[in-house]
Amino acid sequence: MTYTSKGLTGMGAWGYEPWDNDIAADWFGSFMEKVDTNFLLAEIKSLDLTDIDYDGDRARALAHVMGALGRTYIWPIDKADELDEAVAYLISYLEKMLETGSEYMDAWDGNEEIKLSLTKQIEALKNLK
Repeated sequence: MTYTSKGLTGMGAWGYEPWDNDIAADWFGSFMEKVDTNFLLAEIKSLDLTDIDYDGDRARALAHVMGALGRTYIWPIDKADELDEAVAYLISYLEKMLETGSEYMDAWDGNEEIKLSLTKQIEALKNLK
């Protein structure tokens, strides 16, 4: 594979992100064999939409991890359907946290920086591919 000023040439790379090539995809495959994806999925499913205040910080931590690992060439292909469901649920959860009057936002006194941070997390999850 050769990189030129005009882009990628040769075999093995299909984009510019760290996971967009054969070598990285193989490495992530080996890495993800050691990650307890069932634990991550169960943690997301256990988030209680009726208790945003209690689980909000855990949801944000899960969103951070899923934002890094929940990508097509990183996440195990045999759990792709579960990933899509979990990410959609996590997005809904974070959006509920962001609502005006939510216990989570009330605890932060409607702080603009936390709103921005949550919004960035939501967008990152929506843009996973």
